[in-house]
Amino acid sequence: SPTSNEIVFLRQGQIYYSRLKKGSQSRMLFKARGRNSSPVWSPDGKKLAFVSSREDHSFIGVYDLAQKRIKWLAPSVDRDRYPVWSPCGRYIAFIRFPGGMTMSFRGGVPFSIMVASLDSGEAKEVWKCPNNTGGFAQYYPAETLRWAADGYLVFYSEHEHWMHLYSFSLKEKRLISLTPGKYEVEDSFMTPDGKKIIFNANKNDIDRRHLWEVSVKGGQLKQLTSGEG
Repeated sequence: SPTSNEIVFLRQGQIYYSRLKKGSQSRMLFKARGRNSSPVWSPDGKKLAFVSSREDHSFIGVYDLAQKRIKWLAPSVDRDRYPVWSPCGRYIAFIRFPGGMTMSFRGGVPFSIMVASLDSGEAKEVWKCPNNTGGFAQYYPAETLRWAADGYLVFYSEHEHWMHLYSFSLKEKRLISLTPGKYEVEDSFMTPDGKKIIFNANKNDIDRRHLWEVSVKGGQLKQLTSGEG
């Protein structure tokens, strides 16, 4: 938890809870159908977003620890995955794949980025991939989607033939290619202020990887390391 000595973890498709205190016993946080995974604490530590997989579709749920109640966000027959909280804790962004389709890293599937309101439970599509390249770029990275500062969403995509990072401005409704060029972006992380992304890639050196830095708003890339990598 970001605010207290509490943890959640997965066991046999369910989410368990424990206090980090001597003698504390773990317990199932709640019982829900399907296999539940990807727990993410809200910024205030009072709620928990998670993914509930139901064979050919999946939902994004939000569990309120005080009220002991689950709220489902825009449930559908699609595959909803990778929930991330807005810094204010009022919205959740996630990636939606069509339901009933087998994930294919060779042929790919379409995907959309959705933003849901915690108050209404409704979600709207903010960006849709222009081709069927969803799959590997959303599965391989440790964090495929992030909510950055100033209303930017940062995500991975291969719709321009290479694994790259993109950001989408929710205010300007504009997609920005953060890492353009003929190279592959691999791992990345966001700085604590949510304004920059550090990543490794074989940019300008196809056989090696180096560390780079870029603003979530786009612009000049800064190389952080050089030499063998």
